[in-house]
Amino acid sequence: MNNLVNTIKNFFLLILLALVCYLIYHFVPELKEILLSVMIPLFVGVLSVWISYEIRTRSKKPRLFWGRTLSLQRIKRGAEILNHVIDCVRFNPDMVVALNQGGMIVAATLCRHIKKPIGIIQTHRPGDRTAIQFYSLPDIQSVNTILVVDAKFKSGRSAMAAKEKLLEKYGNITIRFGVVLAYVGGNRALRKSIKNNLRSYVGLKEGGNRLEGYAAYFKNINPAEKDTIWEEVRHG
Repeated sequence: MNNLVNTIKNFFLLILLALVCYLIYHFVPELKEILLSVMIPLFVGVLSVWISYEIRTRSKKPRLFWGRTLSLQRIKRGAEILNHVIDCVRFNPDMVVALNQGGMIVAATLCRHIKKPIGIIQTHRPGDRTAIQFYSLPDIQSVNTILVVDAKFKSGRSAMAAKEKLLEKYGNITIRFGVVLAYVGGNRALRKSIKNNLRSYVGLKEGGNRLEGYAAYFKNINPAEKDTIWEEVRHG
């Protein structure tokens, strides 16, 4: 909604500028020459820059997810959006780690563009905790940054388990998360962060430790109360 409001606001500012140019042209004859030589080219230039900015920005900012299913096509589209965001913020990971089945599709689509080696982490829930069931990571000598990707971000338990395993293996490195869909529920700060920034906090751990990352879509529901979205590729 904020993006739409800003777009409308900018559009009306351009209309106002065009109206001022029109009034000057018709009612202040002595300024016609200046108007034709300066103001009109300036207006056209500002208009073209604004249109170009809107086109670029709309493809790089998260948007509200209205669907009831997270199909294979939506996951692939979300991965394309993630690629735009990661390129915009110039985050250059040494590897991409796919988290569970949904993350494998995101990683495969994403790495068509960023050309990075892919690792896999599979989690499961024995009881009330989330643990690593299986992992396979590329043999890279120097690892400083990792992007962990998944189809959905709900509670953050799988993400935290993956982060702990990666920190245990590689030490103090930078780990960020990329998801197609992030649930925000009643967390207003998280919703505002995802909507207004290319770099978003996709979740919060108990105690306030943040998981920094990027989201292609967000949904204003709490999955602990009502998870209305299922995946065609992996039910959950």
